[in-house]
Amino acid sequence: HILSYNVGIPVTIFVIMCARINHEILFSSCALVSNRYFKWNGSQASFLLGLLTALVLPINYIVERISRSYDERTAIKRSIVITGIGFLVMLNYVSFINLIIHLRTLFNNTSEKAYYPYDWIFGTVQYLCGLSITFVGMTSIEPTTLSLMSKLLPAKRKNIAINGGSIVTILSLAARLLGDAHVLFVGLSHRLINMDIVNSLVVPSFLLCLLAGYLIRRHFFFLI
Repeated sequence: HILSYNVGIPVTIFVIMCARINHEILFSSCALVSNRYFKWNGSQASFLLGLLTALVLPINYIVERISRSYDERTAIKRSIVITGIGFLVMLNYVSFINLIIHLRTLFNNTSEKAYYPYDWIFGTVQYLCGLSITFVGMTSIEPTTLSLMSKLLPAKRKNIAINGGSIVTILSLAARLLGDAHVLFVGLSHRLINMDIVNSLVVPSFLLCLLAGYLIRRHFFFLI
């Protein structure tokens, strides 16, 4: 079986899925977050996403240059670290204080219409910086991981109908659906724990990032 040929294959596929789930969550929720906390309209959120999308080619070029000096394993590890830093920057720390105060009622339904403030006056800058850092990290993960996976695949299976590329395509679609479903769930939830949508979106994404980093570290010497 192609996934059992080398432990590095399922690890790289999982890393790609994590990157695409997080990418979908951040892009799909951008308009919701920016409108709720910063009162931006749709065109302002679209302009921000357009600016980030314009960075894809420069980032890929820089990653390609870096990959000449470092192997893919090291590049993936550092990209995951960058992504994790972006998530930590993006977190709403004011909300954590409020959640601690209401710890016993986190999963209760609430009709409260007021939302937690986003770290006082620094929320906009904090969100933009965190989103940009995370986007750079995730964008650099994907091409590097795909390159590594292509080297791990058995040569005799690269040209058959169900190969690594087909698996990645199918699972990437599933990853995007999961990301959109998570944004929809958080947006429609009336539970107190989801009143702050930033943390409800970022914390699971950060945990996925930690898991991907753990797998890369654990199987580092098999990824070659």
